[in-house]
Amino acid sequence: GQYTLRAVLEAGTHTIAIDGPQGGIYDLTLSASAVPANAGGGAIRVGDTRQAVMLSGVTRINYTLDIAQAGNYVIDMASPVFDTSLSLHQNGYTLAENDDIDYSNGNTNSRIEIALEPGQYQIQAMALSEASRNRDYSLAVKRK
Repeated sequence: GQYTLRAVLEAGTHTIAIDGPQGGIYDLTLSASAVPANAGGGAIRVGDTRQAVMLSGVTRINYTLDIAQAGNYVIDMASPVFDTSLSLHQNGYTLAENDDIDYSNGNTNSRIEIALEPGQYQIQAMALSEASRNRDYSLAVKRK
């Protein structure tokens, strides 16, 4: 079978792992293209609200967040067109995850409220479904 993976990658070295029930020879093809300025990812700061696009075929975008002052923070991800999911990581550990703010009332946006110490964190902004078109979303970080 054939599998296609599409992702927005930061500059640097990335590892591709092939995992499956069968061994054998695999043929890998890599192609790169420039991403639009609003493709999301990169650094986000406290107080920022980023309007971005989840590109067609992409289901997750990574952001970095530097926290300078300990406190309570809120990370919000919203989209008018897809079901969002958020996770927050530090040093390879998942600190918090949220899929729906209030699914029973139709709010499939995502929110993480958490106390953070100074340091660098990674936010993963996700679409729970793949699509063949670009889809708008927003990501906001604020101190509570």
